[in-house]
Amino acid sequence: AHAGAQYAPTGPEALSVAEAADIISGATGLAIKHVDIDRSVWLEATVAAGIPAEYGEVLRLLTEAVASSRGSTPNGDVLAVTGVHPIHFADFAERTSSAWVPGAPA
Repeated sequence: AHAGAQYAPTGPEALSVAEAADIISGATGLAIKHVDIDRSVWLEATVAAGIPAEYGEVLRLLTEAVASSRGSTPNGDVLAVTGVHPIHFADFAERTSSAWVPGAPA
């Protein structure tokens, strides 16, 4: 049934990077904050390092989309493939909180 199918598994909600950082903060008790970068400066540096300018523009759009929660739209792929609903990022962060803390027991 899945031969040749293409999937883009997502969680049940679209989150910005800042929202994900807030969720990890809540799960770990650590003060974690997303600080967005100046994409113009970053892209100038990547082009100067040899990345084609046209690809740099693709990177700009991609990183802006991901940072703002427009990177992907939640879909039913996880349920279709596994038969199980995807978990919320907050549940994942809570279950794996020790992995987010340096030196914490696993």
